[in-house]
Order: sequence, then C-alpha cells, then structure tokens
Amino acid sequence: MLKIYLEPYGQTFFLTKDFIRSSLPQSLFTEALQDDPDVTEITITHPDVTPEAMEVISRYSQGIEPPLHVPNLILANRYLNIPWLLYYVDPLYDQIPNRTDINDMANELILEQAIRENHDWIVGYFMAKGWVPTLYNLVEGVKAHADAVIKVLMLNPEIDLTGDENELFRTAAEEGQTELVKRLLANPDVNPAAEKNEAIIEAAKNGHVEVVKLLLADKRVKPAAQNNSAIVWAAVMGHLDVMEILLANKKVNPGAHGNDAIIYAAENGKIEAVRRLLQDPRVNPAAQNNMAVRVAKLKRNTDIMNLLLADPRVDPAALNIPF
Repeated sequence: MLKIYLEPYGQTFFLTKDFIRSSLPQSLFTEALQDDPDVTEITITHPDVTPEAMEVISRYSQGIEPPLHVPNLILANRYLNIPWLLYYVDPLYDQIPNRTDINDMANELILEQAIRENHDWIVGYFMAKGWVPTLYNLVEGVKAHADAVIKVLMLNPEIDLTGDENELFRTAAEEGQTELVKRLLANPDVNPAAEKNEAIIEAAKNGHVEVVKLLLADKRVKPAAQNNSAIVWAAVMGHLDVMEILLANKKVNPGAHGNDAIIYAAENGKIEAVRRLLQDPRVNPAAQNNMAVRVAKLKRNTDIMNLLLADPRVDPAALNIPF
C-alpha cells in the first residue's frame, strides 16, 4: 500500500501500488513509484489535491464512482495528471440515467446532448465505459461544430470515415470545418468528389472560402459539376469571396445552363453578385429572353433591374413580356 498524506489538510489516504500502476499510469503517484519502487508514503503539499478529490480516487480504486459530479477535480487533475478524473467534472454526468450499463437506451438522450453541446469528457466517459461511437455520431458532432467532441470520436478506429458515400467529408465541407476537411483529405480513401461533387457545391453555397480553396486544389474535384452549381449557389447567396475564387478557375463557367447564375442572383436580390457577373464576358444578362431583368421586376428589385437595363445587351422591352 502507498500512503498519501495531504499536508494542507492533515488527512491520509491509501492506494494499492497495483491500482496506481494499472489505472494511474501517468500520474504523480506512478512517477514516485518509478523513482523508488519501495516508497511507502507520498506527501502532497499542493492544496488543489483536496480530500474530496482523493476520496474520489480512493473509492474508484474499489470500483465505486462518485454519485455526482465534482468540479474541483479539474484542479486536482492538473497536479496529479489523472485524465479520467475529468469524466466526473461535468454536471451532465449527474443526468446519466444508467451508469452501470452505459449502452442502456435510457442513456441515449444524454449522449445526444453531450455530442450536440460539445461535452467532450462525457462522450469520453461513455466510450471508456464501453459505448462504441458510429459514423452517425461523428456526423452529428460536425453539424453541431462540437470540435472537442469530434476529436474524441475520431480516436475510435472502428468508425468508417468514408461510410455513406463520404458523408462525413461532405458534412465537414458543408459546415466549413476546415481543419477536419484537411485531415480527411489526407486520407487516400476519402473521395472529395463523392455524390456528384456535393462537397464543393455545399461549401460554396455556405460561403466557406477556405474549404472551397482546399477542394479546388484537389484534382479529383470538379468545380463545374451539376451544371456549375457551385458558382450558381455562390451567386444566389451573395458570397462574393467564393465567387472570385471560382471565377478564377478555368473549369468554372458562370454562363452555363442558360446563365442561371445571374438569373438566380437577380431573383434573390444579390446586387453585388449581379454586378460581378456582369463583368464576366462569359455571362449573358439577356439569356432566356432577358430573364434576369424580368425576375428583378417581378421581385420589385429596382436597383438590380436598373443595373441590368444599363447593360446594352438587355432589351428594355422584355419588361413587358409576361411569364
């Protein structure tokens, strides 16, 4: 047995050396054993290691978890270096219905909340207790931008990162998770062009500039896929920075599919997108019987209508053509 004396509190606790070696491998206690295998007593002078914290560790060595969360374990962990102590810091720990059987269906709502709200140590607790995360859990974490939870879930080698037609990658691109996109692109099994190049289309739609840059740098990605949907959506949503990047790519044609980009930009009131498209010689603002100016009139967007009418290619008479 190893005697642990908390000097600031005048209290003593005992831990078996076998428990220390098996469950506290990186702790201050293990370091002491490595320095002197025959050591019988350690004096802790730091007040952050409280009797409450040592009680948790002592009871854990007997297979007993704390009934409720213990906030000051954060400070004790910093000094003792026992990472699993942090499992018991989060107040959400108190709400887990069945800690004995972590895979009990009754625990699902708490697990979903932990993923959604970025409670990484609660997710880590579930995993330590035997719960096996799925691709679905990881995708939900990405949608919630739960970065800390994503890191924990990614530690599980059993998750198929390319499953469901590279859903994880497509979601990461859609949500603008740049670092995760980089990490996944480094995996040769990940296909960034999956589902008809959905990743770059959704990234452009949501204005994720850095993700679009990463995707354009990958030869597998086709930025003109689905009738140049990436530039169309960038224009529709008014993401000028994304538009500039796409327009600089020779494979992208902003006048494709009947000049949908300028028509939908006009329809959605994106005047700066319309202005930028008018500067591109590939764009014809009079396409589809001057549809852009007609939809601008229909939406009563006078500024866009006047901008288009100032272009000599647009026929003012089109304003009188019924839909």
